[in-house]
Amino acid sequence: MGSTYPVTRVALGQCAVEIECRATELADALANLLKDTRADGGKVQTRFILEKTPDDRFNVLRDDSVCYTAKTVGSICTYLVGEIIYHLIENNSNEVLLHTACVRRDGVGMLLPGVSGAGKSTMSAWLLSRGFEYLSDELVCLDTNTLEVEAFTRPLNIKHGGMEAIRCEFGEDFGKNEILEGAISHLVPHRLLQPNYAGSRTTINVIVFPKYVSSDDFSLERLSTAKTALLLMQTFVNARNHVEHGFHHITALARTVRGYHMHYSNFAQLEALERELTKPTLENPGFLPDRKTVS
Repeated sequence: MGSTYPVTRVALGQCAVEIECRATELADALANLLKDTRADGGKVQTRFILEKTPDDRFNVLRDDSVCYTAKTVGSICTYLVGEIIYHLIENNSNEVLLHTACVRRDGVGMLLPGVSGAGKSTMSAWLLSRGFEYLSDELVCLDTNTLEVEAFTRPLNIKHGGMEAIRCEFGEDFGKNEILEGAISHLVPHRLLQPNYAGSRTTINVIVFPKYVSSDDFSLERLSTAKTALLLMQTFVNARNHVEHGFHHITALARTVRGYHMHYSNFAQLEALERELTKPTLENPGFLPDRKTVS
């Protein structure tokens, strides 16, 4: 017999996850959290159940067992999105999944791969203020035939330390009533910066490997195809599920893009990246059209 509670489906590539919400207090937050993810297609890997306890806490259940308990909506949402991503990745052996942010401007797609804390989410927020479209700050699925990516579009996941930079850039009251605070991060709805979401698929033309540093040092290094591929392999989160770790898929993508490694400590330094990407090259004349800041 089917559930009488609403069930949300989240898919990426050929895998999917279901969430059954039994707590009305979580319904709106869950809808906003997952509103720009894909719901159709994919084989269901697992189902989560969200419920409220008699002592006004919230539980996340999987396989009839409680796997997480918290008092706040923000904590439940930040935990849940991490678990969704894990189960979309775990058994996927058909597609290439990369731990990376993804943005787009004027038809030019850009990946920002890196480990947690590299500055992917805060850099994505700044790029949105420069007219880029947001697709993801965490995960993309590479179509190995077309080399297009499908992005997992969730709210920006900004670590507590990164919120200071966000508020300096966008104002102290930015998202005051919409941002959810979790145990270690904030979920910042991307539609606060980009009300007209334009979809999650794009071709990739540029890959920038960012690293946020506390000093004032800045560097932007153009990478060879080989170095781009090697760094991309470090973000290939389901490589173990592929023959020979899928290296041939990564090299195919690396051959078609411009790769960079960048250290930065503040948003002002990122203008150097924008200047680099607007310079014409032999292989890409007028690569990224120059545009003014979008307010």
